[in-house]
Amino acid sequence: MALVLATAALGWAKCGDGPGDAAAVAAARVQVTANCGCTGVPKHGTYVTCAVGIARRRVEAGTLPRQCLSVVKGCAAHSTCGRPGFVTCCIADANATRCKLKRDEARCTAKGGIPGNCPSCCDACAPGGCSGARTSAAAPGAP
Repeated sequence: MALVLATAALGWAKCGDGPGDAAAVAAARVQVTANCGCTGVPKHGTYVTCAVGIARRRVEAGTLPRQCLSVVKGCAAHSTCGRPGFVTCCIADANATRCKLKRDEARCTAKGGIPGNCPSCCDACAPGGCSGARTSAAAPGAP
């Protein structure tokens, strides 16, 4: 009975519940940045597929908790990588500051947002994050 309860409890764990989850996600995201490239990737889907592949391999290797795979995928999916000209945009309302991807800086500021200088919404609006400077995915082949 205790084994069944322990197994069920593990199945319900969320990323962030474990003491090493944040470090494991950070390490996976560093590897994604190093291996998948952001500015040179031709399509957004290619970047996300690369990120998910890295996350899955890390889960299989035991270096990323399974429940954290979706966090790594989400950070890649909510990024400007493979989206030339797009920017992360931090938009504050009475309740919170949220990150949205906008086609360009003008569309961000038109919504009252502040363009970020990080390619992923996971980093753009956090305290000590990247808001305040432009972040866009350069066109393939651009510096």
